[in-house]
Amino acid sequence: MDMNVIVTAIGSIGFPSAIAVYLLWKRDKDNREFMDTLDKKDKENREFTNDRINEMKVELKEVKEENKEDKKMFKDAVDTFQKSVIEFKTIGNDISYIKTEMKDIKTDIESIKSKV
Repeated sequence: MDMNVIVTAIGSIGFPSAIAVYLLWKRDKDNREFMDTLDKKDKENREFTNDRINEMKVELKEVKEENKEDKKMFKDAVDTFQKSVIEFKTIGNDISYIKTEMKDIKTDIESIKSKV
């Protein structure tokens, strides 16, 4: 505020009124500065928040992709395990069959030995 404006105001409306006008003007000025600072901080915080949200979206997308890969790998492992179980079951059946055949052969050999 210019000094001439202050002197003119005091001369026109009196000292108490001039002080009241000055205090209102000062409060309004301080309030505008505060609001400008608040708006600036709000803008910075929103930018920061939006940046973090975008980063988290990218990270979430990567995690989902990894999850898809892990699910596929797990499914493949389960499928391989199931195939192995079936193969071992087949081998187990074959071994049981061979044991039975060996017993029959042994019985046949003993029968032949007893005749000789």
